[in-house]
Amino acid sequence: MRKFVVVLVAMALAMLYVAPANADGMHVVSTIGRDTLSPNMFIKSTLRFAPGTITVRSGDTVKWVDRDANRQEPHTVTIVKESELPQTVEEAFSGQCRSCNTAGERHFAGGELKQVVNVGRAGLNRPGDSRLFSLNGVGGSYAAKVSAKPGTSLAYLCIIHPWMQGHIKVTG
Repeated sequence: MRKFVVVLVAMALAMLYVAPANADGMHVVSTIGRDTLSPNMFIKSTLRFAPGTITVRSGDTVKWVDRDANRQEPHTVTIVKESELPQTVEEAFSGQCRSCNTAGERHFAGGELKQVVNVGRAGLNRPGDSRLFSLNGVGGSYAAKVSAKPGTSLAYLCIIHPWMQGHIKVTG
């Protein structure tokens, strides 16, 4: 139990970290962690976005880089309402994540895979916007412009691994 509390505290502190922009003005968020399975025993996943919260200016570009140990699996950056972020194991694994299901349907609309889903104007700015990356099985990255207005806070998750969650705070 004590180890679990320590892990939760460490994760909370990591989510508060604000990523500075690179010299070229690009903000970078990485996927890190791994999945572990012991049949008939346990499933453990430490997959997450790092940092979990970033602060950017409206119009900045954020690059998500797949650096986790499971590079055979794709990830998404899907903007959702804060209230729709799964908060329990049941919510994350039940298949009932409405925003996850809707984004998945939009990525495969018309029987064709779409890497980019915009529900409004171009860029990441509102719930429903989604980017699919790491499709080639050897890691990968995806860069997207944040076009939300200053003062906006965007919650996001990976629809494939809905416990992977992050926030983008947009400044002027």
